[in-house]
Formats: sequence, structure tokens, C-alpha cells
Amino acid sequence: MSEKSAWPEIARKKREALLNEIPEKWRLTSGIPPAQEQKDITGLLIEQYLSPTEVEITNSDAAFIVEKTTAGAWKAREVLEAFCHRAALAHQMLPCLHEIFFTDALAEADALDTHYRTHGQPLGPLHGLPISLKDQLNIRNVDTTTGILSLIGNRTTNHASSSPSPSPSPSSPLSHNPTTQSPTSESTLVTLLRSLGAIPYVKTATPTASFASDTSSNLFPSPPFPPALQNPHNRLTSAGGSSGGEAALLALRGSPLGFGSDIGGSIRGPAALCGLVGLKPSQGRLPFLGIERLGDGQAAGVGFVVGPLGRAVRDVGLVVREVLGREPWRWDPDVVEMGWRGEVFEGVRRRAERGERDERLCFGVLRDDGVVRPQPPVRRAMEMVVKAVEGLGHRVVEWQPPDHRKAISLQFSCWLHDGAEEFHHLLSQTGEPAPPTLAGTFGNSPTTPSSVQDVQAHNRATRAYRADYLTYWRSTASLTGTGRPVDAIIAPTSPYASPLLGKMKYVGYTAAYNLLDYSVCVIPVTKAEKDVDRYEDGFEALGEQDRVCFEEYDAEAIDGAPVGLQIIGGRLQEEKVLALAEVLEKAVKDVGQQGRPVGKL
Repeated sequence: MSEKSAWPEIARKKREALLNEIPEKWRLTSGIPPAQEQKDITGLLIEQYLSPTEVEITNSDAAFIVEKTTAGAWKAREVLEAFCHRAALAHQMLPCLHEIFFTDALAEADALDTHYRTHGQPLGPLHGLPISLKDQLNIRNVDTTTGILSLIGNRTTNHASSSPSPSPSPSSPLSHNPTTQSPTSESTLVTLLRSLGAIPYVKTATPTASFASDTSSNLFPSPPFPPALQNPHNRLTSAGGSSGGEAALLALRGSPLGFGSDIGGSIRGPAALCGLVGLKPSQGRLPFLGIERLGDGQAAGVGFVVGPLGRAVRDVGLVVREVLGREPWRWDPDVVEMGWRGEVFEGVRRRAERGERDERLCFGVLRDDGVVRPQPPVRRAMEMVVKAVEGLGHRVVEWQPPDHRKAISLQFSCWLHDGAEEFHHLLSQTGEPAPPTLAGTFGNSPTTPSSVQDVQAHNRATRAYRADYLTYWRSTASLTGTGRPVDAIIAPTSPYASPLLGKMKYVGYTAAYNLLDYSVCVIPVTKAEKDVDRYEDGFEALGEQDRVCFEEYDAEAIDGAPVGLQIIGGRLQEEKVLALAEVLEKAVKDVGQQGRPVGKL
């Protein structure tokens, strides 16, 4: 146990250790321009330090990379080394990493190359694909801190071989069998990814306790660091949280594909803010065994899940399909025995692409949640997607569901059944202060825990709200013109186009769908345009939160920041939302920048 008030020195040593994991030849000898001079650092600024081959590899999406590696055109080592180099540069520009283990990862890449030379075939469908992981997923011999300084040095030793299995088979798919490991040794998902040929090489930054909508912690305190992890597309704005490190690394192309977690929007928010695709599956679809979380066991059914982030929908769909192909329910008892439903994906995609009269779809459009209305760039993005949907021959109707304020209140309250005792206990071990972003949630000291009766009442209220929402969804069959309820919902991910640093204050648009446990995919739609995205005169706030969102909007500052939206299906409808997202991803690009704000904002 660390001595009280030791946290500044612990944080300094950890930052130093991270830097020492970066080879000398990859270290930057000078800083980058201030954010006010160069907001966007996603392109040439970082690529000037890379070779042409490294640029080609790291600018490729995950699906293209595995086409090359599984065919033997690219070696696993050259792919991984390129991403290690770019990830090292990314971290020196923005502190987006918590753990670096390039040496071990390169050894795995060499083993994969040896396997290919020996057997003339890849180990698995993700052979040689680098995978970044949020610092909640356990990896053998690597710390898992979730941004809490007292957990530095907690790495566990796993005695499983670090070499991939030479002959995985459906009956024995794992080179690292999770049944021989404790959950704190390696997360089941990580073991499954290795068995597919993927290579973990970094763990990405989270806020303290991995529990905030910005990514800030005492590991990178402000000052001297910014008050939140900066968005690589616009460093005056936030990368979001709590999977902000993952999103920032992907935006800088230091990773082709990664995994985050989501209990209130922690995959979807960062994905939308950083111009990425992110999938929040329903509980029980992807393995969660062995993933660390604050308040584990406090309440069942609160929608805490793990999911992928990538640059394109096909990348996210690829990794979900392959993980499900490994039958994760055999290793994690909470996973539903439901493999990838290719017929569902293909059927929905075909109908979405064609838009024929007898097969057309209908989407519900959530313009706002009645609490905080979207800022102008988000409104414009909504109109672009509506135009794309109608251009494909489909219909839209207004989505006016049960009051989202109730869902948001229920979701937030389920996080604190222990009175924040665990949170304050972990911070007290080093005297680490609670960051300002969390003080409002967890307070300055523990409070009275919920009683059994409190938890029961919460669970009953959650069940009742879910039933009301489902009843409303079913009732839309009278509005759609298809004879069916709406096929999916289009909604903002956040009211913000991109919040300025330290100004991320509202996550209601995402948290409601955690409570409902719906499948959701975020897609990038557009970027903020300072000359277009302006409020009209006569704005009247819905309430205090809406007023603050309006007053803090700065069209000049956020110019160029990405805007993403949610495509929402029902429970366990991952194939459906991915198919719709893939079609809309392309259709929105065809719409281009024709979308403009409509109506009074």
C-alpha cells in the first residue's frame, strides 16, 4: 500500500516509465505547435515522422490490413511496428496511453510470422491485426489501473504461453484458455482476440476510475496538462470519455481498431467527438468477464458493456463477427448463446440499400430529449442523415418516447449504491484528490449506501420504464406506413458538436439507452462549420442545462470538430444496427455538406 499523499510522485514515476517504454529513435525532440496555432494534428503533423510504408500501413483500415496479413502480403511485425511507432508519437502529442508493451507485442508478431512461414496460412481471421484496449481490460503482466494511482503496480502474472496456438479449431479455439486463468489475469475478450490472431500492444487512457465524460486524471494533472484529453481533430475541444484515450489514439491512427467500455456513453461519446464508429452492444452479447469496473456487483442490468471503436463500420462489424465466431458463451457465463446472425445483417442491409416500396424502412427521429437541445452542428448532422434516409426511399417519423429525464435519473442513481465508498477508499490510499469532473458525481466523501429496499425500488422502476418505452415503440406501427413499428431510431449522441475542454456536462442522450440496454452504433456524419452553424435569434432555454449549453457554444473555437450520431435498435440487435449504420455511413457521404440548419434553434 502506498503512503498517504504520495500521489504526485507515483504519477511522475508512472509518466516517466511510460516514456521509457518508447524507443529512443521514436522520441520527439521538440514540442508541437500550441492548440491555438494548430488545432488539427491528425494528418501531416504526425506523418512527417513516419516512413512512406508506415504511413501506408497506418492509414489503412482494419479490414484492409487483415486482407493483407492473412494473404501473407504484409508481415505481422511490419504492421505492428508501424502502429507502435505511430502510437508512440500520438502519446507524446496527447497523453492517450496508460500502458505500453511494445516488446512483448513484437514477440507475438514474430511468432505469428513464424506460424505463417511454417504452415502457409494465418493463425486466424485477425492474423497480425494490432488491437488497442482501454485500461479496464486485463492483460497478463500489465497493470490495470482505470486511472486510479493506488492501482499502479498491480500487474498479475499469467503462466500461459505467450505464443499463439499453431492449430486453433472450433472445438478448441483458444491459444490462451480463459478457464485456466483468474479474471484478473486476462480478460476473456483479450484471450479470444489473441486466439483470432490479433495483437494487443497498448492500453489507453481513462479518467479517474474510468468514470467521466471527459478523460482527465491525476496521472496527467492539470496543470501542466490540459484540463481534459484534447480532441486530435480540434485540440481546443474534448476527446470525450471515458474511452477518450482509445478514441484519441484511433483518431491519430495510432491504432486500427480498439475496445472501450460504456455505461453512460463512454464508447459512443468519444467516437462521435473524434469522428469514429463505435458500437455499444446490449449486455450479454460480448464477453465482459475479467474487465475491471468501479462498483462491480452493485446492480444488475445497468447496461455496462464492452464494445469496439474503429474508423469504419465494416471494421467494427468484422471484429464483432469474429469474436462471436469463437463462441464466447463457452468462456463467459453471462454471454448469450447467440452467434453472428449473418442472415439478419445481409437482409437488413439489402432492404436499407434498395428502399423499395414493399420493403422500405421507417426511422424514428429524436430531435431533442426535452432537457438539452442539440447545438447547431448536431442539428445540421441530423438533417443530413434524414436527407440520406429519404434519399434511399425510406420514411422518417418524429420519435416522442417516454420522458428521458426518468431514464437518465435511474441510470445515474444505479452507479452509487455503495455511497461511493469504493471510489474514496481507492483514492485515499495515496491521498489522490478526486478530479473536479468527478466531485459532483462522487462527492468529497462516502455517503450512506443504498438499502436493499432502495435497490429493489430502483430495479422495479427500471423494469417499468423499459416496459413503457417498449410499449411506445410498438405503438409507432400506426405511424410508419410499413405496418411495423419503426425499424431504428436516429438520435444525437450529445448536444455538443464538440465541447470545449472541461465543458462536457451532459450525457443524457447516451445514458438513456444504457438503461434500456439497446444496441447502438455511432457513425461520423460531418464537421462543425463556423460560417454555417449559428443559433438563430430568439433562443429560449428549456431549463438551466439547456441555457448553459447555449451560452457555452463557440462556433469559432469548435470549427472543424467532428459530429457523430446514434443509430439505435432494440436489445440484442447488433447485426441490425451495424447493417443500417453501414448503409447510412455511405449515404451520408453522398449527401456531403448539403445539410444546413433548419428551423428555429
